[in-house]
Amino acid sequence: MTGGLKDYDGGAGQLADSPYRTIYTRVMRNSPDQLLNSFDLPQFFSSNSTRNTTTTPVQSLLMLNSDLMLGYGRKLAAQVRTEASDLPLQVELAWRRVFGRKPTSPELTEAMAFIERQRSEIVAWDSAAWNDSVETAKLPYRDGQGIKFDMSPSSLRMSVPDDPSLECREFTVECFFELRSIAKTGAVRTLVSKWDGSLKNIGWRFGVTGAGSRRKPQTLVMQMVGMKADGVVGEAAIFSDQHIQLNTPYFASASFRLPHVDHPGSVTFHLKDLSNDDEQLLSATVPHDIVEGMKNSLPLTFGGFTADDPQSFDGLIDDVRLTGTPLNADAILHTVESVHPASIGYWQFERVPGVMRNSVADRLNIHGRGMQVINLSPAEAALADFCHALLNSNEFLYQN
Repeated sequence: MTGGLKDYDGGAGQLADSPYRTIYTRVMRNSPDQLLNSFDLPQFFSSNSTRNTTTTPVQSLLMLNSDLMLGYGRKLAAQVRTEASDLPLQVELAWRRVFGRKPTSPELTEAMAFIERQRSEIVAWDSAAWNDSVETAKLPYRDGQGIKFDMSPSSLRMSVPDDPSLECREFTVECFFELRSIAKTGAVRTLVSKWDGSLKNIGWRFGVTGAGSRRKPQTLVMQMVGMKADGVVGEAAIFSDQHIQLNTPYFASASFRLPHVDHPGSVTFHLKDLSNDDEQLLSATVPHDIVEGMKNSLPLTFGGFTADDPQSFDGLIDDVRLTGTPLNADAILHTVESVHPASIGYWQFERVPGVMRNSVADRLNIHGRGMQVINLSPAEAALADFCHALLNSNEFLYQN
């Protein structure tokens, strides 16, 4: 319907937000898919002779506000725009795709009127409320929404332009995430970075090692290039040895400390498996030999490097916070989910204050590029809203 369905013939189960038929959806009893669950998804630990059928307000609210359904509306609108330039024909094409029939003359008139009203309202809105955003998804065991990254050639890049406040001598970087794959080589799936990937240039990145890692595959790592005690710029790969399972939601943080008279330089990692309440917060402190701060003029980047490299993140990233001081366990984001007094940036990817906005202050906002970035004209946004409305109609949801 939206042109995104992928043919799939057997094989491993797929995650619910993947573009495959529902029969291949992987089911986790302790984390059911929110959309399917609201429409009476059977419990798979017992046999059902018939499927329950209910109609509840939750279903309507979820369909109207679901990031997945909003995304389908945008994809359907984009599909019909490629097939026709005339708005009435675009409406007719969308109608045929959703309902399998042509709209009647009154239906077409009403649809055109809806799109025009919606376009006029969008023009009157603050553009930041509907534009300059990205496709979002829900991280399991978390409220709100995160950002979905993948390994496609047009992989999403989200970055904060360089600013003097980002040039920290010591800092803590934190985020919530779910990793979908690792590299077959030692390449790192980058969560957050302020680096261009060159071993000649000062910078850092926080991520998860690949299968061919020289130290330990599939573990949190802080890779850094900085000044050593001998005055030469060199690399320090600091491994946490904390294992990351695929398709599992985590909180992770890394606190970078420079050497001092009473302690060596170190990185302290914290990791929590969000799917297991019984598992404790894991901590590891690892020494390093960097003696000077990690200052450079590069942007802070989420899900990859500054440069166009193939080492993108594959999965979901939720709330990212950068704090200009090393944090102890009692002050990390998993313990206190709010702005810290020393926080430089706290990017929550929520509609309020804005998916690309910094919650600390109205500065250090995110710039995005890639096909996942939503940058629609008022007319395109109005057509997407119309397509979303079609996907919420009774005729579509309950047709045979």
